[in-house]
Amino acid sequence: MEQIKELRNRVIKANHLYDELRAKIDIPEEEPYQREGIQILSEPFVKGVFTLAVIGQMSAGKSAFINALLEDEDLLPTGHFQTTCTLTEIVWAKEKRLRITYGDGHIQEFGNDDNISDELKNAVAIPKRFDSLPINHIHEFILKGQGIKEILAHKDVIKKLSKRNIDEELVKEYVLGNAKEGILPKTKATIPVHVYMEYPLSDSYRGWRIVDTPGIGALGGIDQTTKDFLANDTVDAAIFMFNGADHIEKTELMEMVSNAFTQLSDVAKERTFFVITHAGTETCRNNIDATFKIALQLFSEGEVTIPKERFFAVDSMLSLLYDCAIAPNNLDPMIFDQRGVKIEGMSEEEIKMYRSMIVLLLDELEKEQKELNTENLNKKIIEVAGFVALKQALGDFARDAKMIAYNKLFDTILLDFKAFGSKKLEEIELWRSKMTKTPAEFEADLEAKKKEIAKYRANILKKYNEIILSYGADVLDEMFDKSLTRFQKKVNTATTLAEIDSAYATFQDMFPIEEELVMTKFLSECRKLGEIEISAAMPSITLPPVDIESAKQRAKKAATTTKSYQAKVKKKGFWSGVSRLFGMGGYEYETRYYDEIDDKKKLESYRAILIEGAKDTIKEFCQDLFVSYIQPTGKDIQKQLDRLVEQKMAEYDAIKHAMASAQEIADKISKLEQDYKTVDEYKIKVNNLKKIA
Repeated sequence: MEQIKELRNRVIKANHLYDELRAKIDIPEEEPYQREGIQILSEPFVKGVFTLAVIGQMSAGKSAFINALLEDEDLLPTGHFQTTCTLTEIVWAKEKRLRITYGDGHIQEFGNDDNISDELKNAVAIPKRFDSLPINHIHEFILKGQGIKEILAHKDVIKKLSKRNIDEELVKEYVLGNAKEGILPKTKATIPVHVYMEYPLSDSYRGWRIVDTPGIGALGGIDQTTKDFLANDTVDAAIFMFNGADHIEKTELMEMVSNAFTQLSDVAKERTFFVITHAGTETCRNNIDATFKIALQLFSEGEVTIPKERFFAVDSMLSLLYDCAIAPNNLDPMIFDQRGVKIEGMSEEEIKMYRSMIVLLLDELEKEQKELNTENLNKKIIEVAGFVALKQALGDFARDAKMIAYNKLFDTILLDFKAFGSKKLEEIELWRSKMTKTPAEFEADLEAKKKEIAKYRANILKKYNEIILSYGADVLDEMFDKSLTRFQKKVNTATTLAEIDSAYATFQDMFPIEEELVMTKFLSECRKLGEIEISAAMPSITLPPVDIESAKQRAKKAATTTKSYQAKVKKKGFWSGVSRLFGMGGYEYETRYYDEIDDKKKLESYRAILIEGAKDTIKEFCQDLFVSYIQPTGKDIQKQLDRLVEQKMAEYDAIKHAMASAQEIADKISKLEQDYKTVDEYKIKVNNLKKIA
């Protein structure tokens, strides 16, 4: 974890050296080289370098887990005051700051002088008697402008999605409010949808972003907020959580993990963890071996592949007990073995909970034939809490994930430095030639270079165009054949609507993954063409490298609103109804679709419609991907190349028409030679900075 802070400092220094060198050797602003791409690659290090997503069902104990991970028992509200309905971000900062965004768009902000934890609890508190309600689903209706009538009219759909009984009177009280009990009516203005917290955590978490995702319902379907976050944000690692005190339901758990897993980037998929919580409770300890065995069977091979060494069992409350009471206050945990004990700062309920776990741990020590004393009990608490090993693993992955990005950034800076040096060498040769050759001979040399560049430009632009066209919609369509075949197989073999629902969800989820794979391959070919062709075709001429990274980002930004698969589906009546029914589009529910699909006699027709619709959707998506992303990126790269060539032509003309004495030319050559030496000096500085001990 400490290394992440070190990487950030080195990135900031490297950027400073880059800007400093440009100024020293007079690289003009109109010659950007890869400065924009360097800024893009640097931004994650400067603003927050490691994003950890915490994903789990509502009972998994995510908030308590995050508190334990960050060693602060008051950070997030727990128990019956959870932030399960919101996306909650926590980042390191020197001072406390809380920003809560509500469904109507208004924002509440609290500063260092406020009680952040209490303010958060007040905003997200859900009274205990509403525990049985599917809060997330109810909130979805309200946030879409619908009220109690629409909610109750669709209670059967909500019941199906949440696997919870709907108590109408309880729903009415929750939505409409209860003045006597101080319960406010639920409106867009009273429902928090996003929480952002800056907090003076341990310095080892500087540069981390911990994201508590909205709790996943009983069916395992992730809501649209979580899906969008996982698909569109930069997630470095993800923790899937399961409450070890519950019976492990294979279908529900598999649905939860696979739905979320498909949204992650390829990099994040390689950095996933499975954590069993409540490891200190009697139920969990009695079944821990069986739970581990099932979890490993489900997620260590197949579509979801989490390495066995990344399965952990933890107990957040035991960890908090040790980090926040035992260690700082020298509290003897043996005290919990005494009946009727009172501990300052702990409620009777908390003491009772800790006593039950401590008694279990003492029994285990006795079975292990170890002396029942404070030292051995503390060791047992740390062992069962499980956070020491988990924190070490997370720290290792944080380092590995960012080292890849770190090396890419430094390599990009050094590539520009190489181009700076080549530019200076070419200019030295040109000015020497101007000094030693006749004007006619010198002009002839320049014209030859200009013809060489023009020929190269025509050739390379043609090759870039060939790459672009090789990713046309028809070609892309063929790349989706395997995904379509898998979808067809699952739909054709499905015997229930739930199985068709699962197949459809998987089909939807593959689009952002396939898109990323296509773009990675496309950009790799473009980058390879630029690096190889420029150096091979024009050995005597230097052009700055094309900034592929910035081209990619500009195209992605421009395409964001046009290439959304969910938006495309929304426009079609039937598909829109299906998406709404199964909660995959995030839109309103329509009972008529639910009733229609629930009719078993229409199952075959439904299959046929889905398969045909899938084919049409793939064609539409591929066309959109080409028009909105491939083409603009390629054209951006071509425009950059054109601009670089024009700048080089202008440089040659400027030298040709320059009126300078022999002494002035000699002075200029001397300055260029010094610039070249300076570039070498900065190469050494950046290379040394890059090295991590």
